[in-house]
Amino acid sequence: MKPQTLRQKEVAALSAKLPALSNKNVEWIKKNCFAHKGYYSKEEVWCSDCAHVFPYKSSDVGLKVVCPKCGVTLTIEKSRKKIAFDEKFYVSVFETKGDYQVIRHYHVHRQSRKGQGVWVSIIEAVQVWINCNDGKKTIIARTVQPMSYYIDAWSFSSDLEIRRETNTYYGSRYTIWSDYICPGGKYLPKLKRNGYKRSLSNYVCPSKVIPLLLTNSDVELLTKTRQYSLLSYFVKKQLVSIPYKHAVNICNRNNYIIKDASMWYDYLGFLDYFKLDTHNAKYVCPENLKEEHDKLMRRKTRIEEAKELKKKIEQAKAYEEDYKKSKSKYFGICFGNDKIVVTVLQSVAEFAEEGVSMHHCLFASKYFSKKDALILSAKDKDGNRLETIEVNLKTLSIIQSRGICNENSLFHSEIVNLVNKNIKQIRKQAAA
Repeated sequence: MKPQTLRQKEVAALSAKLPALSNKNVEWIKKNCFAHKGYYSKEEVWCSDCAHVFPYKSSDVGLKVVCPKCGVTLTIEKSRKKIAFDEKFYVSVFETKGDYQVIRHYHVHRQSRKGQGVWVSIIEAVQVWINCNDGKKTIIARTVQPMSYYIDAWSFSSDLEIRRETNTYYGSRYTIWSDYICPGGKYLPKLKRNGYKRSLSNYVCPSKVIPLLLTNSDVELLTKTRQYSLLSYFVKKQLVSIPYKHAVNICNRNNYIIKDASMWYDYLGFLDYFKLDTHNAKYVCPENLKEEHDKLMRRKTRIEEAKELKKKIEQAKAYEEDYKKSKSKYFGICFGNDKIVVTVLQSVAEFAEEGVSMHHCLFASKYFSKKDALILSAKDKDGNRLETIEVNLKTLSIIQSRGICNENSLFHSEIVNLVNKNIKQIRKQAAA
């Protein structure tokens, strides 16, 4: 579209002055970005770099061989295909123009045909112009193919023009996290002052973090202290400020690098839950984050399960009398072997305990109120729950036998056989 605002007109004029991709960068792309493979078949190898075919007798996968025509070192791969796998990726070049940091995204495509030749296309698809004063972006890009929802379905015959940044199902088509960044790029002094460097692209998408780094002091702090996991978390969550900034400062003072920001923030949430001091380095800089996280998670789970059980037991009181009237004649049933003991649940409160302990819907689905269902619990000799069994009182058959989280336990087959062998006890009580 035609430039409309003063900034768009300024960017369009500056864009026209940008140089073409240098031969030095083209050579760097060909050398460092393409997969250099030699496809072996019938005692010959064809080079993916120049399509030359030459005799070769060793078929060992992974061996290195030098192409006699182009001199590139190839990695041997067994294949009968005549067209190498199409390589498509993005390469970015960083430039500066006036008050703008410019990220130029090039779409690279290579195809090699056995004995015929190599076709390489390097076309600029998008330019992202980021103003150093306010961090706002202006997009110059090619149009996309009609009726296409893919992010990179560019119409390469179209011109580079001002575009509105619209989102597809996959996100903004102009927010490209390139596979490679050409060395020797130019960066705004303010951007370098705030800690940006080329290697930062290993952790966050440059076109997302650069506007923040130019305008947000918290992002600058995370960048300069190399808290890259926190930086990635900050960008992905689209935060305005650092949560628990005091704890982050403690980590920085103790040279503690947070390697898993998501887990660390969950861990701080547990510290708050248990009213542990998040201003204390002992807690916020754990030697083994996962171990401490899991320890507090298990502790919280036990507490929450106890609260849930207490609540359900209170709810169960309303159903106890009806359940006893319906199923009390089965309460004496008990059988087992040297490993397993199977008994009938004798109260609705036991349904609540069983459901919470086994993490299934026994209580929530009100199995205690089902007239034709008899619920039994299988435990080991130490009283640990193994499975919950439902027997249909009309057919005297097992409907289901479920372990923790509805999974079968190691004793599933043994429990089922044990119940089937003792079904006569249930039949006898049903007839009473």
